[in-house]
Amino acid sequence: MGITAEQKRHLEAPLPRDVIRKLPGGNGADYVSGHYIVARLNEVFGFDGWADEYGDVTERAGERPVFTVPCTLTAGGCVRRNIGVGIAANAKPDAIETAIKAAYTDALKRCAYKLGDSFGLALYEKPEGGRRSGVGISTVAMAMLEEIDALATREAVNAWLAANAADVTRLPADEQDVLRGAIAGRRLDIAEAAAAKASVPTATPPAAPQSTTPQTAQTAANDRPSTPPAPVEAPANPAASEALSAATNRLAVARSITTVTAIVRGAPVQSIERTALWALTLGATLRLGATEAALRESLARADSHGATVAQWGVVATVLVALDACTSAAGIEAVRKQYGATVATLPAPLLAGVKASTAERARELGAETVASRLKAAATAARDEAGLQAVHARLVAACDARQVVKAEVDEITAALNARAEALAASVAA
Repeated sequence: MGITAEQKRHLEAPLPRDVIRKLPGGNGADYVSGHYIVARLNEVFGFDGWADEYGDVTERAGERPVFTVPCTLTAGGCVRRNIGVGIAANAKPDAIETAIKAAYTDALKRCAYKLGDSFGLALYEKPEGGRRSGVGISTVAMAMLEEIDALATREAVNAWLAANAADVTRLPADEQDVLRGAIAGRRLDIAEAAAAKASVPTATPPAAPQSTTPQTAQTAANDRPSTPPAPVEAPANPAASEALSAATNRLAVARSITTVTAIVRGAPVQSIERTALWALTLGATLRLGATEAALRESLARADSHGATVAQWGVVATVLVALDACTSAAGIEAVRKQYGATVATLPAPLLAGVKASTAERARELGAETVASRLKAAATAARDEAGLQAVHARLVAACDARQVVKAEVDEITAALNARAEALAASVAA
């Protein structure tokens, strides 16, 4: 059984900052508890979706006996192996028992970190500027984001804000920014859902006047009139113009041809409105400094995916939200807000959204799949770790989450780390 889309989303999640603990002492290392790892495995794979097996315990005698135990972790079809270590405080039976238990826990944690940042891999990354790219917001903020995601009306959003205002202000400033972005995004979703509901025709509209040359819906959407279109009568259902109005607002803020394409293909306008939509689309394209030929090429690629108007509507919503982001926190909010919905899209659309998200994150200096992979390559402690990073890099390439220059940088980091590990073994 392979990894599901939902499990993959969990595996790509960052490590919550509030589960990190520090060993006693002034320079104590960061760690996560064994309880957290077990809870995380249950959350991602289900209590019956993973298994751990252990080999024989080995003891190295001395005043402070050292115990090691091998572990094999199987989760979602993935098999990871490692060895845990436990050091006894002394040679007394109680200390020995505690050390053996610690070895088992350490073995499980060392296997689990190979599953990704949220299982502890982020702790192996060297902090840059006081932070690690694989460490995200706290579990408290994550829970709030889940609650915001479930709000169905504007009134519910306002009520949630009133009830949680004090708790939100106690969070770090960057987490407050993430929540504000999520609230703004949820309000936009609710408003757009109401507009889409209002735009559903209550009666069959009269057929649009037929031209002498038969046209498909596709050519009607793409053909640019050589002269300004003649005035047309209003649609039979006035509410249907909400779709055109929503598309107009989105086109005004679009930052790329990719976003423009998604908006056009995700606008449920009537045939009578297509000429107006095309004129608006072409205007947005020219504003971006692109050509009509580039727009048509992008539309043709979009049509080759065979996606529905509703699916393109989801893509348009996410891309417009990304275009509106002005900070790394905003990118994180969009990822959290729409992650589950985007995961249900057809593979080509899903890959496109991921690529656009990564591109926007690069523009804003936010962490990206590439930055995480590079950090993981630099932090790899053995050959198995390097292979795991390489496998993630291949998957990222397949999903168009990294560009060639980033692939070259990550590959260079992998090679450099491999050489460093080989040198340390030789020494």
